[in-house]
Amino acid sequence: MNTLVLRLGAGLVALLALLALFAPWIAGPPDAQDILARLSPPTWAHLLGTDNLGRDVLSRLLFGLRTLFAVSAVSVGGALSIGGGLGLLAAWLGGWADRIAMRIMDMLFAFPVILLAIGIIAVLGPGALGAAVAIGVVYIPIFARTLRGPALVLREGEMVAAARSARVRSGARLSHQVSYRSATASRRAGNVAICSRVRGRSR
Repeated sequence: MNTLVLRLGAGLVALLALLALFAPWIAGPPDAQDILARLSPPTWAHLLGTDNLGRDVLSRLLFGLRTLFAVSAVSVGGALSIGGGLGLLAAWLGGWADRIAMRIMDMLFAFPVILLAIGIIAVLGPGALGAAVAIGVVYIPIFARTLRGPALVLREGEMVAAARSARVRSGARLSHQVSYRSATASRRAGNVAICSRVRGRSR
């Protein structure tokens, strides 16, 4: 069931991405005004009608998807890189490094999401950059926890024990064993996050 929902979400995101990609050929310029046709109902010229300035609603929606995807990709990609990297590194090093990293993640979890996002946007200012950073910071501890769990299991697995017995370098074991095996969890978490961000910002 979860796989089916994930595939449906990924398919919806792919469809929206195609609409955003071909927006210039599907609809006209988003800022073009037709004062005589303002607040008009859906017609063949304006499939979703026009707003109070006579701008085509469909065109503005499609071009708005481009900003939506840019913010979603930057925020989720940055959170996955930073949070996932911290989670893998903390699981591999263990000890105090793991404790300190996870306590920092707990501090981020302790902040209310809305309050944390408002604080970041207040510092960076409103706009796409502030929104991307705010979303990314919120998702960093989620990705850190998501990838740390599988990495802890794999660190004690037979494949890593065999690599240790063969005296493979620590960095090589980390990159070729733990990181590779954690890719599935990372991919699933990233897909779910992107789908949820696109769905949340499109409301």
